[in-house]
Amino acid sequence: MYPTIATYAFLTAVVVPLAFQIALAFGAPWGHLTLGGRFPGKLPFALRIVALMQAGMLLLLTGIVVSKSGWAFAECQEFSQWGIWIVVAVSWLTWILNLVTPSRGERLLWAPLAGVLAVSSVVLART
Repeated sequence: MYPTIATYAFLTAVVVPLAFQIALAFGAPWGHLTLGGRFPGKLPFALRIVALMQAGMLLLLTGIVVSKSGWAFAECQEFSQWGIWIVVAVSWLTWILNLVTPSRGERLLWAPLAGVLAVSSVVLART
């Protein structure tokens, strides 16, 4: 039961940052909600490419979660048994960084979502 809840929690929480990174990559003026708020408005082109890469990384991490939970990508099951620990590390690092960012907006928006990702990934890793 807990792995199913953790998977649903992870998938629900990852949608927002994934959509956010894609929107940033396509020029959404939300730079104040990322990178400590150093780039209000649209991100510079190079950072928009980085946002697209972030979206790709989030998709990869999500694929590992889905494989670990047994919902898809059965051929990746062996990799996901240890790959889930990469998800755990990235999720916890992201949570910590969002808790200590100087940007109040980032702390309020991203820290709770990153916390859900961190906790749910640990639950999955331990099953």
